[in-house]
Amino acid sequence: MRLKIIIFFLYEFLHFSVFAQENYISFKAENLYGKKLILGLVNGDVFKPLDSFLVTDDTFSFKVKPHYKVGMYRVVVDNYVSVNNTDEPFQQLDFIYNGENVVIETNFNSPIKNTKVIESNENELWFSFIKDEYIYQKNIKEFKLQIDYFQTKINDKYYTDEKKRVIIARYNQLQQNRIAKIEAISNANSSTFAGNLINCYREPFLDGNLNEEERRQIQLTHYFDWIDFSNEQLINTNILTQKVFDYLLLYVKRGLPKNQQEFEFKKGIDVILEKSSVNDNVSAFVVDYLMRGFESLKFYSLQAYIADLYKVPDRCTDDKSTLQRRLAYQKMTKELTAPSFVLKDEKGMLVNLNAISNHYKLILFWATWCPYCKEMIPQLKRWYYSKTIDLEVISIAIDENTDDWNIFLQKNNLPWVNCIEPQKWDGEVATSYNIYATPSMFLLDNDNKIIAKPIDFDEFINVIAGLDTN
Repeated sequence: MRLKIIIFFLYEFLHFSVFAQENYISFKAENLYGKKLILGLVNGDVFKPLDSFLVTDDTFSFKVKPHYKVGMYRVVVDNYVSVNNTDEPFQQLDFIYNGENVVIETNFNSPIKNTKVIESNENELWFSFIKDEYIYQKNIKEFKLQIDYFQTKINDKYYTDEKKRVIIARYNQLQQNRIAKIEAISNANSSTFAGNLINCYREPFLDGNLNEEERRQIQLTHYFDWIDFSNEQLINTNILTQKVFDYLLLYVKRGLPKNQQEFEFKKGIDVILEKSSVNDNVSAFVVDYLMRGFESLKFYSLQAYIADLYKVPDRCTDDKSTLQRRLAYQKMTKELTAPSFVLKDEKGMLVNLNAISNHYKLILFWATWCPYCKEMIPQLKRWYYSKTIDLEVISIAIDENTDDWNIFLQKNNLPWVNCIEPQKWDGEVATSYNIYATPSMFLLDNDNKIIAKPIDFDEFINVIAGLDTN
């Protein structure tokens, strides 16, 4: 009996000890009853959901799981409507997790202003800084606009010499105070994640007596001086992507033709790639961000420029294969011969790309689970029935489930050549064409040379409008 009692208390002690070691993230906020909260990791410009919670009380908690990394996390209120007029991101709150419990009180109408940290040294440091930073950015922007204005509008009598001196002095003092504050915080908290993150906010001093171009040149030279590109933990924040984005904005010149603006961006790309090259994983992360960004802006020549300069290191992980394909995809340029292939159609018959004799061919990689594909296919189908050009469409589904593909074909009666390679991204054809997203299109001539890679249906229509229809 005594032995059983000892065992029981030993079990309870061990159970309590294990439970006590589990960290938690807890929030207190009003007016969220019945709302769904989503917790996720901030990975540059990407939000990666990790957990969700249905609110039944003013206080709600998430248990920290073993795979949670040190970094910046975000809690998002699903379908939340703000009642205040504010320029804050009212539906979300970013905070730091670094192996300690996090307890925060906030108001999601204006979270930065109303956040109170109950427990977490890292977040006390972070929110104290970010609240001041929010005010600083509004003030420094106002002074900068005035300085830029009176430096170009010399005859504006409102801005007397004395008024100009006062504005410039305040502008300079604001910067110097911020620099001193960031230095003090980072020096006193160099062993913390928050301290290192705050140090990344440091910027070069820009004397208001200098003109706009002189200040820009200082930024171009010293903008990244306080970013530690060897620190992989910064990948799990938005600081790297925000800094890269802001740095590229320094190269934007109004009124430049697109080709000249691309030339300016290349200067910034060279600096960014050189700075980030000190760490393979950070470099891959930055390059992936650049490639996605330039793709969305349709700066394809800049994607090709990066692809020529950058090689994915063998020891990069996570998004390596996607980045590798994105880079290789950009090298599949006009006049190159597209890879040949032989695939089965819906009847089990072999389809050989080289045997299709139409003057033009459109290869479409798609999937039944892709919403963008389902949106584009009806447009392509309507065009196909009324086309006036000798062009055949060869659609290649990368669905892993052939039944889903067959059902889709039966319901939608697609009138062109339909093939499937049921290995998703890992199929031989998908790999040879470096497919990393759907839909992906390749427009070929009769010799299977690449004419274009339209990113959507509208671009496809624009390209074929310039083709010979005879």
